[in-house]
Amino acid sequence: MELLSYTGDHLSYFQDAVSNEAFLDTVRQRVSAKRHARLIDYDMHDGRNAWTYVHFEAASTGQVPLGTQILSRVGDPLRNTTVPPSTVIHEVDLPEDAFDADPALRRCRVFETTFALDVYPENNTIYLHAWGNRQCCLPGGATSAYVYALDPANPDRVIRPTLQAGDFLIVQEVLGPETGNPADADPEHRQAVQLTAVSDAQDTVYQQMLSSGALQVRGTGDPPLPLLEITWRNEDALGFPVCLSAATRGGALLRDITLVRGNIVLADHGRTRVETHALPEPVPADAPFRLDLNEGPVTLQCQPDTMDYSLDPVTGASPQTARRDLMGDASRAQPAVVLMARFPTGDQLWTPVPHLLDSPPFAAHFVVDVDNNGGGELRFGDGQYGREPAGARAAFRWTGSWYTVVLAIDPRRPEDLITEPGGRTRLEPTFRDRVQAHITRYRLAGYDLEIRSGQYVPIEIDLLVCVKPDYFAGDVLQAVSAALSSGVNPDGSKGFFHPDFFTFGQPVYLSRLYAAVEAVEGVDSAVVTRFRVYGEEDNGELEAGLIPMGDWQIARLDNDPNFQENGVLRLSAGAGK
Repeated sequence: MELLSYTGDHLSYFQDAVSNEAFLDTVRQRVSAKRHARLIDYDMHDGRNAWTYVHFEAASTGQVPLGTQILSRVGDPLRNTTVPPSTVIHEVDLPEDAFDADPALRRCRVFETTFALDVYPENNTIYLHAWGNRQCCLPGGATSAYVYALDPANPDRVIRPTLQAGDFLIVQEVLGPETGNPADADPEHRQAVQLTAVSDAQDTVYQQMLSSGALQVRGTGDPPLPLLEITWRNEDALGFPVCLSAATRGGALLRDITLVRGNIVLADHGRTRVETHALPEPVPADAPFRLDLNEGPVTLQCQPDTMDYSLDPVTGASPQTARRDLMGDASRAQPAVVLMARFPTGDQLWTPVPHLLDSPPFAAHFVVDVDNNGGGELRFGDGQYGREPAGARAAFRWTGSWYTVVLAIDPRRPEDLITEPGGRTRLEPTFRDRVQAHITRYRLAGYDLEIRSGQYVPIEIDLLVCVKPDYFAGDVLQAVSAALSSGVNPDGSKGFFHPDFFTFGQPVYLSRLYAAVEAVEGVDSAVVTRFRVYGEEDNGELEAGLIPMGDWQIARLDNDPNFQENGVLRLSAGAGK
């Protein structure tokens, strides 16, 4: 009775939860609220992470790599130490479990740099040139200045700082303009700027060498003072007057009231974690697949629409794209999650999208559903909106004495598929053996296993293109042929019949074919006059608007004149030049 009561309570709670989540007024889960909002074209976002500028003081020339971790202040000793750590913590003091197991680190906030930074000692402190003015100021709204630095090997020698367009600088008031006391400096008089141009300059009044830190008038034969003119973005125009030099009430001269800090990098909040999910069995093809993340909360960051990643068997997918603009709106923030899926056919990179409604059938996309606590669940496509993680078709066949599992594979790499005369295909032997070794781990005793390629169905299409008057017909036909090819074009785009866009049971839709053709520059209109399986009679495919495929069939159109059994595309043109 207790077991039945326990089960009944769970079922009752589940029924109440389902009914509550079905209406916007009663939802309790953030994911449900987002889905309701999307029904009326409102994209509800999950916020974004914090970000900041970080200044490095360099003792020598070097590079701070992309993804370097930067911690908030650590006030307590680390494990196995007796004093708090210094500015730099060595990797040996940060084992894999340090942030979870070390009490001194659990209270820290971790940021990571968003681009690789080259650091130079002369950029630690950069001086604004006052041109000899005892009361010099840069007005609010200024977007340029003249600067110089000191030689790290000889502090009395002036040199130009090592700067270039795109670098970030921080303009900072370091002394009180009236007292010269650092404690009187206004902390609000600090602003970051990004350079747009730099150019060499000089001041012929002063010489290159300093005396007691002060500029000296140039004598005969002395080299002039080297300067660098820097210009920054209009949107970074100074929001306050910058005081460079001033005289106190007693007449004393205050110099270098405001300084410039170089060696600046952007960093945003979040710590990179690598999770490994070993699935106990292959991903099923008959139900949507979801994957829960173990770590949380999920970081949401602003990033470009396209990010490049390097794939490594140990460290997973690491971002390679530098991010130099973190000012994006929170509504455009994306989950900082990527997935490297390991298939027997090779590794594949899957990336997040806000939703799968705009994802093509074979796009390696997933959605991160963020729950009330910031945890994440990865939701994958169904083969119509986004790619299915499953990449094969299988069936059980009774041979009279036992079952044989017939497994059809659609290889990702063209070299793993061998096409024989007549259009028959088979798997490359080494690739087939690798797949079999992988699948055998899941095979039940008493079942035979047969691995074969899919059944590739050649497509035959005749297409008449009406060319716009200002275009050459030959050029447009060539562009249409590239758009409908099965390969990768010189600009990196994939043709309509590229193998990545078709897999088991995927029909060939006439509407999508028209959309691909009409997107070609110079095409006014197009008419398909033949649309069928090559070598077969018409079965109403043109009228129906699609060529259906069976569960084991894959559409193919290579348009190779030497192998017409792999698909044929005939193009003709009208109008144009």
